[in-house]
Amino acid sequence: MSIIATEATNEKIARRSLVEGTRRASSFYLVADLASLILSIPLAHYLSNFVRAQLHIELLSITSAKFADETILTLALGACLILWLFARKHYSTRQTNSSQFKDIFVGCLGAFVATALFSFLIKGDPSRLSVVLTWTFAGFLMLTARHMVRLALMRYGTWFAPTLLLGTPEQHERLELIIRAHPELGMKVVSNLKISHVVAEIQRMGNRIGPDEMHRVLKSNGAVRVLIAPSKHDFEDALDLIEVLQRLRIPYIYAPETGALSIDNMMVQSLSPFDGVLMSPLDNLDRPLARIAKSAADRIVSFVALLVLLPLFSVVALAIKLDGGPVFFRQDRIRRGGKIFKCLKFRTMAVDAEERLLKLLAVDPDAANEWSLHQKLKNDPRVTPIGSFLRKTSLDELPQLINVLKGEMSMVGPRPVVPGELDKYGDYADYYHRVDPGVTGLWQVNGRNSTTYEERVRLDAYYVRNWTLWRDFCIAIKTIPEMLWNRSGM
Repeated sequence: MSIIATEATNEKIARRSLVEGTRRASSFYLVADLASLILSIPLAHYLSNFVRAQLHIELLSITSAKFADETILTLALGACLILWLFARKHYSTRQTNSSQFKDIFVGCLGAFVATALFSFLIKGDPSRLSVVLTWTFAGFLMLTARHMVRLALMRYGTWFAPTLLLGTPEQHERLELIIRAHPELGMKVVSNLKISHVVAEIQRMGNRIGPDEMHRVLKSNGAVRVLIAPSKHDFEDALDLIEVLQRLRIPYIYAPETGALSIDNMMVQSLSPFDGVLMSPLDNLDRPLARIAKSAADRIVSFVALLVLLPLFSVVALAIKLDGGPVFFRQDRIRRGGKIFKCLKFRTMAVDAEERLLKLLAVDPDAANEWSLHQKLKNDPRVTPIGSFLRKTSLDELPQLINVLKGEMSMVGPRPVVPGELDKYGDYADYYHRVDPGVTGLWQVNGRNSTTYEERVRLDAYYVRNWTLWRDFCIAIKTIPEMLWNRSGM
């Protein structure tokens, strides 16, 4: 059967369908953002007054001139925030959750700073707690409302755009995995075709790639959008298709395999008036100020966390001590530069754990094979009852905050590995030596125990290549629900 349908089509149908779907989602996003901004004002006011009442401080009346002035300023800055999101194309494109989170965070932080500067210039005296709560609520409500909008549109079948995926079978598998992991992008693959086959069929019928031919490809495959994922073998065919798609104004996404390129830290320069770009990687780990900022953030966060969690530390330590063994388990791990340090954990295994392991591996071939592959066992007989609870909740790793405070570890980084394990990293070991291991990291928020060892190594290398303080912040935030709901099999 021919790839291209033989019947004539209206060349505007595909574009109109996608535009209307995107416009509908965008309008809901805009309404959700506006509602969130407006709702944040009374929420912040009432919570602020609640705190004031507990501290026996005079309450701020909702009818006062001060509240009216703060509300007007908040609405004005909220309008600026909406314009900022318009400029960042939040209401015209589908973006990843991390991109949305970053822009909303930056926008709300900018609004908070603008409020402080404006108050300083006019010598005003705004309620500091109200200002902080307003923009905190605004950011949280916007993200929550957007998520609810997506869920509603997904339920009614209007969120996903039927997408034709063009590339090799290997690229199809990779892209479909990415699309499933990022439903917020609004793509639903309805057909997979090889780029070379599509181009060959079109050229066979018309000896050129033209408007009618391309629209027939889309309609015959039930798609309104094209996702192009070329390999090095069909790169030229992909460029031919892109030229046609741009000329016809058919929405498409270009997803070349980037390999080890540090895309997040890449400076891209156009070469006007020529076709092409210059891509220059910017390694943040080579910037002294960035490393100092990461180290300072690690020390501050670990110190505060240790103070806050001191009561929990005491309870857990007492529970572990009941079997007569030590509270902490110390093991040699590798840090930046190949240095060895003692990594701390709450002890989760019996005192005779090593003897139990050797006996099990000697009589259970399946367990021996699992241990050789992953250096851990799913059903480990060495783990104590309290240890099982600590592992499931990741509370066993809390003593690593002491390692962070000492400068031996980071709050976010690669997995701490034992010296012999690093041999399995191969060339990726060079990445590991550049940073200190982390209490949490990409592995913990991307499947953890459900991932293969090779995938863990890849995640560690990806983290080092694309490191930013913002990525550390996002990973730390994602770790919280992973711990609370144990979604990664922790």
